[in-house]
Amino acid sequence: MTTLFCAPGVFLITPALTEGFDRQLQAFMQAIRTVESSGNYGAVGPTHPRYGRALGGYQIMEANLPAWSQQALGRFVNAGEFLKDAALQGLIASKQMAKLFQKFGNWHDVASAWLSGRSMAAAGNASDSLGTTVREYVAKVNSAMGQMSDAVKTGATAGTQ
Repeated sequence: MTTLFCAPGVFLITPALTEGFDRQLQAFMQAIRTVESSGNYGAVGPTHPRYGRALGGYQIMEANLPAWSQQALGRFVNAGEFLKDAALQGLIASKQMAKLFQKFGNWHDVASAWLSGRSMAAAGNASDSLGTTVREYVAKVNSAMGQMSDAVKTGATAGTQ
């Protein structure tokens, strides 16, 4: 069994993953939370005409929430329940991120897909409704992951830097 960090004080025990992948996924999840919401699990973004609002710490699009929650939990979660539960957010996000990693095999394309739904090559010059391009977004996620790596090297932990 593997324990994944999902939210402050909340950990998820999952079937065993490789130790390296577990660390990478945790770092990637933290980087996405940092870039998307500065770690605010109650964050709600502007409404996209097609996909609804971006919700929670990972800014999951409202239109994705029914299918993603069904896949992760075996049941549908509405926006209100989702926003109130950091552990739920972490579980749903971790399942989707792991699924994307299985599809693409690298974190750059997972970050690209988190923003655009496509790999970096397929996304091209795509941008979100706020104007952030895929390349800019991937660079922000990479920077956040690099800062976490630096913190690990110096012994700091998330929230204490």
